Amino acid sequence: MAVSPDQTVMRGRHVIVRRKHCRHRMTQGCCVLRTLLLCVLWSLTIGCGEEAKQTPTSSANSASQTVEKSTTAGDASLPQNEEFAPLRTSSSTHEDQQAEVSRNVVAAETASSDEPASLKVRLTDDRPDLNDTRLAQAGIRRYESRRLILLSDLPEDTVAHLPALADQLFDRLELHFGTLPPSLDDSDFQVTGHLIDDEQTFRAAGLMPSATFTFDHGRHWNYQFWMFNTDDEYYRRHLLLHEFTHCFMTCECGMSRLPASWYMEGMAEYFATHQVAKNTEASPEATFGLLPAAFEGFEGWGRISEIRRAFQKRGSPNASDTEQLTIPTFDEVMPDDPQDFTRYSQYATSWALCWFLQSHPDYGDVFRPLAKLRTRAEITTTVRQLRKRLQPGINIDWLLFVESLRENFDVDRSFPVHAETTVAANELKTAVATFELQAALDWQDSGLRLSAGESVNVNCFGRFSVNDRPQLWMSEPQGISIDYFRGLPLGQVVATLVRSDGESISNRISVGTGTTVTASHDVSVWLQVNDSSASRQNNAGVVDVEFSLPQQ
Repeated sequence: MAVSPDQTVMRGRHVIVRRKHCRHRMTQGCCVLRTLLLCVLWSLTIGCGEEAKQTPTSSANSASQTVEKSTTAGDASLPQNEEFAPLRTSSSTHEDQQAEVSRNVVAAETASSDEPASLKVRLTDDRPDLNDTRLAQAGIRRYESRRLILLSDLPEDTVAHLPALADQLFDRLELHFGTLPPSLDDSDFQVTGHLIDDEQTFRAAGLMPSATFTFDHGRHWNYQFWMFNTDDEYYRRHLLLHEFTHCFMTCECGMSRLPASWYMEGMAEYFATHQVAKNTEASPEATFGLLPAAFEGFEGWGRISEIRRAFQKRGSPNASDTEQLTIPTFDEVMPDDPQDFTRYSQYATSWALCWFLQSHPDYGDVFRPLAKLRTRAEITTTVRQLRKRLQPGINIDWLLFVESLRENFDVDRSFPVHAETTVAANELKTAVATFELQAALDWQDSGLRLSAGESVNVNCFGRFSVNDRPQLWMSEPQGISIDYFRGLPLGQVVATLVRSDGESISNRISVGTGTTVTASHDVSVWLQVNDSSASRQNNAGVVDVEFSLPQQ
């Protein structure tokens, strides 16, 4: 499931169910019986990032299931229109096939951690049969590519191009996660998506699950997904790609033993964040897994803005103000519990976490092997080991990354830069420590370590440039008043104090030509020339920084 980023409480699509009287008692009896059967089948469904409410007992779907919090009015047993109720494909060997998938999952979980077992099969295609004539009579069109059948009541020019986009994403997903194994019924991988403008049209056509299967934006189940239309063209594509990614990621293990939600939702958000080339081709090329370069072209997404709203404050003019920013820690955004996903903001932080792990030069290769794992046990065990090995460095890098995160984040210049050597404040009793601050880089570790209650003088000297268009913008450590960033002059030297355990960082501290900094925790002192992480490429020069103890 995916949620719109720009608001905490979203436009709900609540199900309104009204019992309709059938013309004949016999028809009514058949409808009720059919409805009871459909409710039993669809009551096993699961949403994305929602509270657990029921636990099916079938062999392929034995994990704790979740149902999204949403208000449902009316009777839960909705009689379906017999004319349009879809027929589900059945097989006498279906349970045996699902049991085989479960055996593969267990084999993968119990394999040696050095060489995880490969799942030999994926789920049987359990999608219902479709009747194009009945769909047309209901006002629903069918658009099909190799990987996606899309059913929608929206105008053709709004949705006809979407299946081809899903085909491109499938190739990208196989490149990342590996080639899918064959299915138990030898079917090719294909998903049926329902892009819904009028919900009652789909319910009358028998294309919706039971009334208890509710969602605000999108939801998937095995080889199917359902999503409501959104006014933003980009976000409509994004939601579709998000749910398609879920179908891909769960087609080997089904809805059982799902990995933690930060991984499922974060990776779906990661691949769904995309850009379509602007050309006149019928099927333009798309790029997936990117960080947006601007607001324009990504309308309705807003993940970065949502993250920053939670903690961003104006840089403090008082150097002794070391208020801690409310950035969620690395451990907080990576919970082990697969059901611990209760806030819309978690979709934004999970996206940021997965992008960070995929893109960081030090952590990309470390976490990329997760793509070859499939089950909750494999992934949880591996992630725990990595977190333990990489702390506290990765905790610190995560906080600094989020603090600087903006559209068009410069991966070459804006990830935190650690110091090769360190110096403690008590070593400054008879000496002055120096540091060269690069204007073109974002947060840089000065190497200075302070214990709780210790203070240090910071003095800065030099000239450097913070822009080169239409000519060089030269600045000194106090910054220039021609432009501001985060409430402080562009080019001003600023600091942040990072707790040594990586649990929090301070607000930006205005340093300028010089100030005194006092630590309220055991911290490392990080510095930068105040500028956006998207605008470092046209900066040049260094600032000479000196650290000394205050006079007693």
